[in-house]
Amino acid sequence: MSDFARKIKRFEYAPYVYSYPPTRTYVPVENFTLKGVIFSPNVNIYIHIPFCKQKCTFCGYLTLIEKSSDFQEHYVRCVIREIEMHAEVLGRSVITSVNFGGGTPSLLTPAQFEAIILALHKTNQHLFETAKEISIEATPESIFSRNIEAFMAYGLNRVSIGIQTLDSGEIRTSKRHNPTDVSLGAVEMLKESGVSNICCDLMYGLSGQSLESWEHSVRVLSQLRPETIELYSTVVIPGTPLAQRGGSFMGREDRMRSYEFAQ
Repeated sequence: MSDFARKIKRFEYAPYVYSYPPTRTYVPVENFTLKGVIFSPNVNIYIHIPFCKQKCTFCGYLTLIEKSSDFQEHYVRCVIREIEMHAEVLGRSVITSVNFGGGTPSLLTPAQFEAIILALHKTNQHLFETAKEISIEATPESIFSRNIEAFMAYGLNRVSIGIQTLDSGEIRTSKRHNPTDVSLGAVEMLKESGVSNICCDLMYGLSGQSLESWEHSVRVLSQLRPETIELYSTVVIPGTPLAQRGGSFMGREDRMRSYEFAQ
């Protein structure tokens, strides 16, 4: 038996793999320039919107709980300035996708989303012809049909919703604000608005989660038939409230069974 087969039999697996440096390793950079960097002809653009209404216990991403609308507006202006700084690179590239990640990019106002998209279009007039996907990440409670429809007017065709769980106890333990009816209503609203690609995240291994509660979340969400359901294993990231507080987590075998059930 190979070492890999033995690991599978013992339910050993890596729940999360970084393909880039995590935010806790970031350091200030001076005199940054893209001169001399060789790009492929096709580029995918990622725009980070760090704002959130709350900090989930498991979240280790670069996010900011900011109540000031002026601060958010200032941040958007800075994003546009950065787009303009790299206009030469963007102008000669084929932009194949634009992804707004976060944070909660769906907290952008329609005017702010429009301003960023138009700044990209100004640097590359072929944006709407070549970008097969313009996507935002969202929490269920941040989705409003009037905003989504306004975003769609500027090319939005994919929304990724962080549902994570449909169990009320697990939602409270995670310090999230998306009761089951809000999560399911958000998916229905996106369908009614005509979003062509809806992606829903579910997380297994949450503190206090059981196989039964996981299977309930999977069954209920799958009945809505979103285009994609992405499965994530809970990772205890250093510095997060989850790491500091601890909890009762699924063992490796139950996590594997959760994954297999959802598949």
